Amino acid sequence: MTIDYSGFKREEYLKFIKEDIFKVGRVQSFNLLFDLIENLKDYPSIALLERSYIYNGYSIFSPLFSKTVEVIDYRPETANERSGFQKSWVDDYCRYMVRSESSVVIESDEPKFEGQIIESDLLLVPNVLHHCSDFEKTLTEIIQYSNAINKIAVFDSYIREEHQAPDDYARQTRWSLKRMMQSMGFSETQYQEAGNVFDAIRYMIFQADKLLSSEPELGDVKKSLYQLDDMLVDHCKNEEYRSLRRPHASLSTGYWAIYER
Repeated sequence: MTIDYSGFKREEYLKFIKEDIFKVGRVQSFNLLFDLIENLKDYPSIALLERSYIYNGYSIFSPLFSKTVEVIDYRPETANERSGFQKSWVDDYCRYMVRSESSVVIESDEPKFEGQIIESDLLLVPNVLHHCSDFEKTLTEIIQYSNAINKIAVFDSYIREEHQAPDDYARQTRWSLKRMMQSMGFSETQYQEAGNVFDAIRYMIFQADKLLSSEPELGDVKKSLYQLDDMLVDHCKNEEYRSLRRPHASLSTGYWAIYER
């Protein structure tokens, strides 16, 4: 697929997708997603597993890479009824986006790959894991239709509300994902996490915003929580507060990991 990138301003688009789509000012863990993308932007051979159906098949991440990527659309059973429901958010940039030519279609929790053989050696899974009804089956199905995948990079969040139900499933810990990947012949080679307990508290306040603003009897609660939110801004990024000061206990809000075989 050939795309004319003349006139494309990557930094402008990066700012748009970070601030307008992913709200990184309030959801700190998503900053980690874009750190991962920056680290991989010049990688020569990348396939993306995205839910591009919500943008009518357009890959919102593809303009961030210097090489043309292969896009695999993860399509759950509700995909047809929800297709394109967020496309209007990115209409100004669609001409710079790669459209998915392959897909993983979910039928009764069974993934079925459709499309072209994947030639890339790196599969990037950005913020999709918790929308997969069976992540291991999905990866296994994709790899069966790949000539080269030997590296998988995953970003996901620990702290999220239930959203886009029923297409919302497990939040995997580092250890559960590591064991899953080991069973498929992949070993963790890199890992990075973000946030702490105070970032998690700020995220919950953010989630309560509409409720706090619509129920008059919560006025005093709203005032107190917003004051608390302001107090936590300077503490929510401090890695020293990730430890909960108990043996083997910590709290982060998101992570990325890279696995190789």
